[in-house]
Amino acid sequence: MFKGNTNIAIYLVGVIIMFGVLLVFARDFVPFVFSGFNTVDKWSRLPNPSFSLDTKLNYKAELETNLGTVVIDLFEENSPKNVNNFVYLANLGYYNSTLVHRVIPNLLFQGGDRNSVDSDLSNDGRGFPGYFTEDEINWESILIGESKKKELEGLGFKSDTDIVSEKLDRYSVAMANDGADTNGSQFFIVTASFDDARIDYLNGRFTVIGKIFSGFDIIDKINKVELNSTDPNNPRPIINIIINKVRIVTSQK
Repeated sequence: MFKGNTNIAIYLVGVIIMFGVLLVFARDFVPFVFSGFNTVDKWSRLPNPSFSLDTKLNYKAELETNLGTVVIDLFEENSPKNVNNFVYLANLGYYNSTLVHRVIPNLLFQGGDRNSVDSDLSNDGRGFPGYFTEDEINWESILIGESKKKELEGLGFKSDTDIVSEKLDRYSVAMANDGADTNGSQFFIVTASFDDARIDYLNGRFTVIGKIFSGFDIIDKINKVELNSTDPNNPRPIINIIINKVRIVTSQK
């Protein structure tokens, strides 16, 4: 009788020890189980990517949407850090199932926010991956005037003379930000022409990472989509425009 109870007690102690060991290991591998896992939590605590672009390759991004596929020619030489970040997030699947959450007709539309995957519309446009990538803009390349340089410097922006920048133009793709050096995951595609005064205002503030290579008809469809918001700063499409996935395609230079 006592021997049997002793064996049971030893067995229970062993189970408790084993469970404790498993908890220690599991804590490092499934941290979100203990904090109430949700999609946004997972994607908002990513490590800052190491630089991994191959300088011998050209990079393109295929944005597969529910309206069709758009291909972006990425400017890996003009904005290497930001293209590296975009490629990193795309390869992780960060952009999968995200929405185009903001459309300003004949100016731009914006996407790339993981917050747009959930049902809470109020947080769309506020998400980021947990780190920032610094701006890559050479003001001399895009002919920024002296008065505007002073204005931008007062806002914390600076010119990067180590690169050659491209001006924003129709079908340009650029990183959205909330001020100097706050590039995260969100990006916008320009639908206005280069001579639009609003584009002149945007130049010098946003890092251009590429330009639309194909799928112009899809861009025009998104530009003309019906909106359901009266807020001029955050007009939303009346239908969901979904970025199903982003594939990175490379070729030899």
